[in-house]
Amino acid sequence: MISLLLPALLLGAEPVVRISAATRDVLASAYGYDYEFDDGVMESEESLELYGGFEAHAFADLWDWWGGHVSTARVDHLSDLTPTRIVTDMSADALADDCSVHYGDAWAQSHTDVDFTILDQQVRMRLSASASTLESGYSVGTVFLYSGSDNLIWIREFEGGAAQVEELGWLHPGSYQLTSAAEATIIVGYGETDHAHTDVHFELEVFHAADMDLDRDVDRADARRFRDLWRAGDPGADFDGDAEVDRDDAYGYRDAWHEGHR
Repeated sequence: MISLLLPALLLGAEPVVRISAATRDVLASAYGYDYEFDDGVMESEESLELYGGFEAHAFADLWDWWGGHVSTARVDHLSDLTPTRIVTDMSADALADDCSVHYGDAWAQSHTDVDFTILDQQVRMRLSASASTLESGYSVGTVFLYSGSDNLIWIREFEGGAAQVEELGWLHPGSYQLTSAAEATIIVGYGETDHAHTDVHFELEVFHAADMDLDRDVDRADARRFRDLWRAGDPGADFDGDAEVDRDDAYGYRDAWHEGHR
């Protein structure tokens, strides 16, 4: 595991996501051939930085030697990795409009893959993930979040599919893996038109385990919020994640609150 010096301000004051591996990339490719034509263009960019923002755009636009349009691929990627937040937005688009050659294709893809660890103690988390795809072409959007063999988030949408997940709860100490991708591919023949498009979003924020209202301040309002949920037997008070709301949750939250309320 790669060891990093995280911002001192965060250590001990807020929960910390330690990232051990990260790959963020974009690739756009367009290709075509005919009896007298065989050509292609490709553009790509990649970041292996563990923290910080990454904005990348790739564009491939192919024309034949006589001025006819073959295909176009475009990818847009915007992500940010910090000790308390992982967010990515990816868009992939592939298009052919009246292809000018015997065979044409376009391939657009972007990935955000992050391995990270929740340190020391469980954290409060807010998570949102989504994928949407066009019905035409070959459009695929995926968001997977694993902890060991457990699938915490599993989104895989194909042509015309869409899914959205929003969660609020806790993550326990341990290792996690985010795998996400937006892909769009078309294959066309002479005179054919096709279009593929995919959008993917993922955002994970972590907070102190006792921060019920997610304002990055552990105070009496958080204690009252947990108390009300616990008395109602609401799953939102399942502090230890055992699918039961009981005294163990109350004791665990009490200890976390006293640790965070300083």
